[in-house]
Amino acid sequence: MHPSPRRPSLRVFSVAALALTIAAMAGRAIAATQYVNALGASTGWWSDDTRNQFGSWLNGQTETVPGYYGPGTPAGTRQGDAAIDLQIQFGDFYPGSSADGGMVRLWPTDDNLGKASIGTFNSTGFATTASLLSGFDASYRVYVDPDPTLRTPVFRLNFVAPGSAQGAFAHFHTPMPADSWTTVSVDETSLWAVSLVGQGWIDDSAANPKTMAEWSAAHPEFFGADAIVFATGFNIGSGQRQCYAAVDWLETSLLNGGDRIEFGIYGWTLESVFVQDKPKPASDLWSAKGDLVVEDAPALVADVVASGITVSLDPAGSAAGAFVGDSVSFDSTDCNETSAANGVRCKSPEGSLLRLIPRPGKTGQYRAMIRIRRRDLGAPTLADTPLSVTLTTASALDAIATAADCRSLMQGSKIECRN
Repeated sequence: MHPSPRRPSLRVFSVAALALTIAAMAGRAIAATQYVNALGASTGWWSDDTRNQFGSWLNGQTETVPGYYGPGTPAGTRQGDAAIDLQIQFGDFYPGSSADGGMVRLWPTDDNLGKASIGTFNSTGFATTASLLSGFDASYRVYVDPDPTLRTPVFRLNFVAPGSAQGAFAHFHTPMPADSWTTVSVDETSLWAVSLVGQGWIDDSAANPKTMAEWSAAHPEFFGADAIVFATGFNIGSGQRQCYAAVDWLETSLLNGGDRIEFGIYGWTLESVFVQDKPKPASDLWSAKGDLVVEDAPALVADVVASGITVSLDPAGSAAGAFVGDSVSFDSTDCNETSAANGVRCKSPEGSLLRLIPRPGKTGQYRAMIRIRRRDLGAPTLADTPLSVTLTTASALDAIATAADCRSLMQGSKIECRN
């Protein structure tokens, strides 16, 4: 079943505003496989057109793509993030995910006014729309869980043709079997509907989709020289109530060099971090601690003990630059599993320390304590936020706290951040 054409599925927002998003992510390395375990700047995937059961757009402080709701709109809130988290969740909900790392699950609510939508955005475009006419491809793996109705999630390509149109090409895979994984492959010859801002589905395309060549013939303005694909992602709703849709992975010529993007609960989720500078005669001591959620705790511990781990400070860059590029690596000889089940202790020759302590009664969760000794590291200030701590193993991810998450303590010698 396709989204209802009675309600436009897109809203206008400034593509230029996405420059803020791209700048915030500058310097973040992308591996051959990209792991996405959260919404926001740490992964580059965001909520955009997500709406609650009353049809109200949800505007989060850290999870909604910057600029989506336009000038003059009140700032996003933590309450907005919490509401988004009820409809977009990362976890291991259904058996059989490709890397046993879970998936992202979308829930459009119990009402047809609801919608769950995620995407990744680029203000200068991932590609021109003209490139969709030849050589474009995408594959993704989805799971549909009727509750109780069977619906079809959408894979979409958002585009803007300056002075002409803004909208999205949307692919509905049919038939979509229930309660099983389905791998979908699309290209320029697949059938696409088009929804335009302010108009909804055009040319009866929700019922009669077209190939890219057919769209080019019917609406050449969509494929002009300046027209770009500025976003891609998935959604379910509106008009698609009572059905969960999960995405395991995505591969497309538009993103990540064509390599796989895995959705799930890989790596680390840092709930809190503090940074404290304690001057010593020969070195500074930088400290961080936080609660972390790990998908496969025994495998992670084995990875750290066998191969070591690297801790990087604020790799995304900061205003003051006190921590930019600073890191310490613990190799396998520095790390040992502790007597506590699945705990790890790493100590480097210069005295830096990393401890991962299992949280009692919290399967797959750790209390992490990090102390890094470095000469002339400099005392942190709020100007250094957003603070980012990256723990790099085979598949670990950034854990980031924004400036809004942070406060200064102890006469400025300590920063505490909670995200």
